[in-house]
Amino acid sequence: MRNTIQQLMQVAIDKNASDLHIVAPYFATLRIKNKLLFLRNFGIIQPETSEEMLLSLLSPEQKTYFLENKEIDIGYDFAGTRFRINIYINRKSIGAAFRLIPNRIKNFAELNLPEIFQTFSNYNQGLILFTGPTGEGKSSSLAAIINDINLRHSNILLLSKIQLNTYIQLKNQLFLKEKFIKIHFHLILHLNPFYEKILTLYL
Repeated sequence: MRNTIQQLMQVAIDKNASDLHIVAPYFATLRIKNKLLFLRNFGIIQPETSEEMLLSLLSPEQKTYFLENKEIDIGYDFAGTRFRINIYINRKSIGAAFRLIPNRIKNFAELNLPEIFQTFSNYNQGLILFTGPTGEGKSSSLAAIINDINLRHSNILLLSKIQLNTYIQLKNQLFLKEKFIKIHFHLILHLNPFYEKILTLYL
């Protein structure tokens, strides 16, 4: 039976992987507890197969954006799980990195974050940078801050990553504004003051 991207995503879910990587021509690969597992049973994914599978995830508008920019970040729901997907052109083929987003957002204590993180949601101005290699907790930390704002404050919040707010249940009349296009630093300086807090994730 012909492999589909949905089959690969289901395997990633079943094995509780953190990431799924599609790079042609090679095996689809899972990252589980920072170790790579090659899905040899699915065979080597050829460039034409990866292109067909990955482009099927995009809407017409997203496909146009991808072909113009050679890269795109999207959120995708499958089998009750949220995926953050970066699709890109790798040499002459199309590849992708899938990050599985947990259904429940962990709090500061569960993430073993320093106490200073608990003060970030109280700031009214300033710039906080989250940097580090893949898999070190940037998204999880930012999601914990967003959820803390959601639970304790009434703010108008602008997010530049649509996948982070999927499982946040709105409370205290918090308004979440999604932006598909990445926000650059010079643009932040000219944003409408209507937004009280801006959270953005640079990968």
